[in-house]
Amino acid sequence: MTSIVIIDDVKGNRLILGKIIETIDPNISVQNFDCAELALAWINNQTPDLVITDYKLPGLDGIEFIERLRSGYKSREIPVLMITMAGDLLLPTRARGVGATAFLRRPVDHHLARARIRSLLSRRHSRGRLQLIIDNPQPCSPP
Repeated sequence: MTSIVIIDDVKGNRLILGKIIETIDPNISVQNFDCAELALAWINNQTPDLVITDYKLPGLDGIEFIERLRSGYKSREIPVLMITMAGDLLLPTRARGVGATAFLRRPVDHHLARARIRSLLSRRHSRGRLQLIIDNPQPCSPP
């Protein structure tokens, strides 16, 4: 089952993202967190297919969260979408520099968010299938 982690300290933002995800596939499992530390603890035991994080969070901000997430071996390949209202023009560059896969600004355009989430999930699932092929090569049969 596909799973997505949403990290945002504003409950309304988590609800909006959850509704957008539900339009992609109502069977996607969504785990909501209001702080990065709790999300990291959960991700230590689970491997989501996508992480969506806000930049401005209590405690660790989105950049620090991504740095910690990327330091774990099993979490290096998880796509990360950062969403923020912050006006810092260099933030997308900083976010990508520490490992964010994509970046959106608030207010979020629902069609763009849906397309970006769908694309990141598709890429993640393709990599997973490729890894299965690499890990389990099939012997060639003679002609």
